[in-house]
Amino acid sequence: MELLRGVFGIEPFPAVLLKDVRTAVIADMHIGFESAMANMGLFVPKVQLSQELEALRQVGKLTSAERLLIAGDVKHEFGEFNTTGFRELLNALESMRRLFSKLVVVRGNHDTYLPKFTGKVDIELLEEFAEGRYLVAHGDVEVSSPRTEGEVVIIGHEHPVVVLYDEVGGKERIPCFLVGRLYDGRDIIVLPAFSTLVSGSEVNVMPKEELLSPVLRESADVDEMDVIGVTEFGYMHLPKLGVLRASARA
Repeated sequence: MELLRGVFGIEPFPAVLLKDVRTAVIADMHIGFESAMANMGLFVPKVQLSQELEALRQVGKLTSAERLLIAGDVKHEFGEFNTTGFRELLNALESMRRLFSKLVVVRGNHDTYLPKFTGKVDIELLEEFAEGRYLVAHGDVEVSSPRTEGEVVIIGHEHPVVVLYDEVGGKERIPCFLVGRLYDGRDIIVLPAFSTLVSGSEVNVMPKEELLSPVLRESADVDEMDVIGVTEFGYMHLPKLGVLRASARA
């Protein structure tokens, strides 16, 4: 599915393909989430990483992308690793490097210690990725000023989900892409989290001023954004975010 000119959703995954530069883009893997929960006394089965790697294998197979670009938050823990966590992330990076010819990571706010791995695995670590029409950032800070006409900005960080209600009060949380335009005229895509476990921002319920990303809070009319739900059965075209926000308040 073409989300914007030249940017295709890799259905049914929370990932996009930048076709002209043969690059698959994901965000927010949050590797090590289960261990972090265990440290808090909460048991979560350690299935996320194997699910993510299998999804990436399918992404590579579907697209023949040469490069995988991760828009931040590869790992979950903010702090230093123990031996187990270090080995888990190292094995994950090595696995991803085998799946794609090149691995590029835009550092997210959770990726404090990721530079320790650049000498152990062939990865490129950036603050922002800019190539051709594309500017990819994590989204925890404002993105840089326009570089090219018709630029497409791609961010993560927000983990957008929409909450849909049924007639008896039940609700379903669906991860989603947000596709729209910044006030400065650039197009923007907000990626859902690639993680299968982390919670997301309920973007049709939260007030705009409570959204995580300053890019969305300050630089975009979120009500005019298109919403593409991501389910295991495929993508769902949903009403614009403003319509979903109004119905959630009703």
